[in-house]
Order: sequence, then C-alpha cells, then structure tokens
Amino acid sequence: MPAPSLADLPTASHDAVASAGYRLTRWQAAREVLEHRVAKKRLPEALQSFLEKWMPRLENSAEALEVRFEGREDEIWLVEGGLASSAAERALLHLPALRSLWAQELRQAHFEALRQSVPQAWFADDAVIPPGAVIAGLGVADWSQARDVVRQEKLFVRVKEASWAAKAVFHRDAKGHIVLRDWQAMP
Repeated sequence: MPAPSLADLPTASHDAVASAGYRLTRWQAAREVLEHRVAKKRLPEALQSFLEKWMPRLENSAEALEVRFEGREDEIWLVEGGLASSAAERALLHLPALRSLWAQELRQAHFEALRQSVPQAWFADDAVIPPGAVIAGLGVADWSQARDVVRQEKLFVRVKEASWAAKAVFHRDAKGHIVLRDWQAMP
C-alpha cells in the first residue's frame, strides 16, 4: 500500500509529521544537555554510572533533515531521522529514569509527542529481572514474552508492522524555523 498524501493523513498524524523536524531538533538539543550533565557528573550516582556504560557518543546533526515515517491506518511512527535513527537514542528517550530531564528540556508536550511517535528500544542488560518486576513499556517479566521485540546486539528494539512508508525532508527557512519541504511515498 502506498503512503497517503500529506493532505490525506488524519489530523493527528498530519500534525505529527509537520512538527517532527522541530521536535527532532529539540531532542538533539536536549540530548546535548544530557551529554554535558554526564560529562560533568551532575546526575544521581546510579543513573550516572548507567549512562557512562550505555550512552552512545552524540554525533553532529546535519542541516537538512530527512525523516522516514511508517504507518498503518490511523497510526504513524518515526523510524529514521535525527536521533530516531539510533536504537540506543530511542532507548534513552524512553528510559524511565530520564523522563523528568526530557520533560524539562523538551517541554512536556514535545516529549509526549516524541514518545508516541518514536518506537521504543531497551538496553540489553543481562541482569536478571527481579521476581514480580516487569520491563517498563512492555509489561512482561521476561524478554522472551515480548512478541514485537527483537534483539540487535546490545539493544532490544520494538518492531511494528507497517503498511506504508514515506520520507519527509525538513529545512530551516529564512527565519531559522524548521519547516517541512517535501513528503514522498517510499516503495
């Protein structure tokens, strides 16, 4: 099934696409704040040591931003572009211990929109999950019970079955605003 035209997307999906470039740019800036706090050791000890072990090095972002979306019916998600291209960055976005940082740096509405549109990922820590505990975001006590999750080296990634894919291109306009320039269906 080909991707719908931008005008044919449901209002919520259309808004998610139109604002994705801005939200990805804000996420990049918030991620730089996190990297700075880790470098300066300004986080609680347990979180600090976890991030020192698992957090990838941050790479510079490009001027033009190409974003790949996938979707089905009334659901759309961002699978590639900016930090969403990295499963480790997606895991950081969804990490419960960082929720307050993301909400503060991104603003709560942008954080919630990113959480809804960026598929989840988890760090593949080999530690045993304590009895009675569940994996945040999955509600299961064992990775083998998670049917829509696959292991990719040091990460578990949520896989969603899409019926279409599309590419959006964002640029900065003359005023410096991030704007959607192009929306194309992908084969």
